[in-house]
Amino acid sequence: AEGLTNVVINNPSDNEALEVAWARSVLPLVVDGELTCVTKALELFKDTIIVPLSEGQEHVLFRTSLRILTKVAEESKNAGAAKAAAGSLKMALKRVLDEESDKFIKSLINNLKKCAVLSLGLESSNEDDSELDLFSEDVTSMRCGVWCLLEGLAGCSHKGTSNTGGAKKGQTDSAFDLSKVVKRNKLDGTFLTKSWEKFQTMLKQGGISDDARGGLGRATRSCLKVTAKLAGLVPKTAAQVTLSDMKQVLLSGRADSD
Repeated sequence: AEGLTNVVINNPSDNEALEVAWARSVLPLVVDGELTCVTKALELFKDTIIVPLSEGQEHVLFRTSLRILTKVAEESKNAGAAKAAAGSLKMALKRVLDEESDKFIKSLINNLKKCAVLSLGLESSNEDDSELDLFSEDVTSMRCGVWCLLEGLAGCSHKGTSNTGGAKKGQTDSAFDLSKVVKRNKLDGTFLTKSWEKFQTMLKQGGISDDARGGLGRATRSCLKVTAKLAGLVPKTAAQVTLSDMKQVLLSGRADSD
């Protein structure tokens, strides 16, 4: 696992075979029966995925981490090792973030939000100029990877006492919970409803390849799951508009089945 991780780290350019291998063979080790193996796998997961995303686009592994997460999202419906990788993501996040400081988690969440907004062109002043770029390889992997991780964060959230038996200085006083993090850092919940609306707009576009449409469908599904988890933080008016739109999607048969 460490050897493969070193190869990935030393080859940060797009290398699909290496990134798929990492997702399938290293990530599932976080649920291994051997404690030393789990500890090392969590360390590799943090260094390869979490730290780059918490530090932002300047980190040499930033793009690599997003591409690996995209592979996890793409293969989450498959059997065997690929499905195990997707199932292991939530466990890895839970174990790593339970021990992290508020500052670290805040940086991670803020960077994920920035990437999600960028990958959907939500802050573009000229939508026409951004549409084509939204389907480029880099932007597509950013979008898929970010929403895969956000779904994982929503799924691993729980309440309770930290495994350390008490919070250290600068640490959260309870186990990781996404709702608490968003509320504590006063992040705007309308970002989720705006993301859902943009996904629907993009899915209606013509001339999109099957692969691109499949990726949009997976990211849209993740967005829906995160929105459901954080529904209490979305302003009532925005929530009502989104609910109405979701009903129309279901009634029209436009819901993506990927």
